[in-house]
Amino acid sequence: MDQIVLFAALGLGAGAVHAILGLGLVVSHRASGVVNFAQGAMTLVGALAYTTIRSYMPTIPALFVTTVVSAVMGVIVYLVVLRHLEKAPALARLVALLGLLAVLQGASSLIWGTGSRRVAAILPNDGITMFDVTFPRDRLWLALTAMLLAAGWRLWYRHTWLGILTRASADSHEGLVLCGHSPTVIGAVNWGIAAALATIGGVLVSPVTTVSAPVFILGIVPALAAALIGRFSSLMVTAVAGLSIGVVQSLSTRYIDTVGFKDAIPFLVIIVMLVAAGSTVPSRAELVVQRLPAVPATSTRSFLVSAAIFVAIVLGTTLLGNPNIQFAALVSAVFAMLCLSLVLITGLIGQVSLAQMTFAGLGAFFTAKAADWWDLPFPLTIVAAVLIVLPLGVVLGAPAVRVRGQNLAVVTFGIAVAVEALVFNNGDYTGGLTGLALPDPTLFGLDLSPIRYPERLVVLALVVTLLVAFGVVLLRRSPIGVRWLAVRNSERAAAASGVNVMATKLQAFAVSAVVAAGAGGLFGYALGSISFSRFGPLQSVLLLSVAYLGGIGAVSGALLAGLLVQGGLVPVFTEDTLGWSGAWVQLFTGAILVLNVITRPDGLAVRPRPAIAAASVK
Repeated sequence: MDQIVLFAALGLGAGAVHAILGLGLVVSHRASGVVNFAQGAMTLVGALAYTTIRSYMPTIPALFVTTVVSAVMGVIVYLVVLRHLEKAPALARLVALLGLLAVLQGASSLIWGTGSRRVAAILPNDGITMFDVTFPRDRLWLALTAMLLAAGWRLWYRHTWLGILTRASADSHEGLVLCGHSPTVIGAVNWGIAAALATIGGVLVSPVTTVSAPVFILGIVPALAAALIGRFSSLMVTAVAGLSIGVVQSLSTRYIDTVGFKDAIPFLVIIVMLVAAGSTVPSRAELVVQRLPAVPATSTRSFLVSAAIFVAIVLGTTLLGNPNIQFAALVSAVFAMLCLSLVLITGLIGQVSLAQMTFAGLGAFFTAKAADWWDLPFPLTIVAAVLIVLPLGVVLGAPAVRVRGQNLAVVTFGIAVAVEALVFNNGDYTGGLTGLALPDPTLFGLDLSPIRYPERLVVLALVVTLLVAFGVVLLRRSPIGVRWLAVRNSERAAAASGVNVMATKLQAFAVSAVVAAGAGGLFGYALGSISFSRFGPLQSVLLLSVAYLGGIGAVSGALLAGLLVQGGLVPVFTEDTLGWSGAWVQLFTGAILVLNVITRPDGLAVRPRPAIAAASVK
């Protein structure tokens, strides 16, 4: 009994952060109708800003100043980004927030570096004894703070003029406008509150953890689980759920030895809430029919032109003989194939996936295992890995049968975090810091070593990527592609036309997972020794962002995105010629993505569509 009390009390610290971040998600969702995937990055920036401000003034004034600065940051984010996307598709707003995440992470790396930081105790942390168990007092203070914040903002939303208008805005954005109220003011205030809550949670928990990007940015997953339990509406339920998740996670470390199980618990909560309950993230009632990014028909001629340009750029830079540029060319070729997997799942069938790098990592994992366990040669190792990932893609894509849009983004992000915790971070499976080694590939006696003959592997990667690209073009024209596009446009209409929506969705997830796994296996051979930190959830976020930037509905967009992806030709060339670090590239990529979503929501490679002449009223 004493061990249960001890671990439950220790879990209140992390639970308080889950609760406070969850409150921020609820507040920002009420204001803009979108899940704020940048909440963790806002928490990171707030906590790091506090460490700087604290060096100039005492604790309480520093916390107050940091909270005010963060609130101003939230207001600016809404006015600069979200206000211009009120009529944009939910996917566009989601991608804009992913771009904001990249901007904040890049900016934090440039200002404060990439290392973790420790913060001195803020709340009283002397021991307290309850039920014959002694634990730090600050855990109780953190839990009390979370509940007081939830109660305070609940009263504010119920009994203040601006709070009542916020609740009305969540029900009908246009109705609020018709009543003569400004949604911009309401949205800006609520985003300021959400940013302030993110900072309070990050600063208060900093003494019991480390201030680093992985801790805070991935902390969005348990916060999402808490907000889902509260159905993105009840602040008190969200706070209690966040505290409970923290307690359960802490108890799991005491009684369950499985590596990563603690971090997978929020994913299990998300699955139960979303799959069992269906659409749990409420959508704002809209008068305007929103559209998804364009999926232009690709003629053979246009495909050949875009493919020729892509080949010329990749091969031309490879022949320069610079090892860094050659590896960047290889990365561009492989990641163009990964972006094609997103064209399949998000562009053609409209399902948002934040787990594509997870499928790629599983492909690399099973490629290495096939070489080790069964002594298979290249490329049979990749074929074996693809066959293993195929049913996994169906299983992991099963939630798409019941959820879509933002809900599916939440589920797939949770999948990415869970797989990373249970598989990629398990040294017994992945070789720990050394990773999994792969032998140099050979094909028909031809040495394809990325060290000795990188140009040969680049040519092979180009051939495979172009074959996949042509396959996507053919699929777009085929009856299968017609069914996918029908489901994308309207699931009900597709079902009424005789399309099996469930089978079509699972088919799309399986094909997309196969393409991603094949790219992951090829990337594993390019690396030689596979480090699974390259396949984490944040990498999936960046991949979707760059794919959207290029044009997520077009094959040419995927090829362009391959050049723009982190580690690809454009970022590496920029670093080499201008001396910019990876953080600068990430910051500017995120900023360009946000600007692109506002001005060219279909992507850089897609010709802009004419504006809609009039709104369609339901």
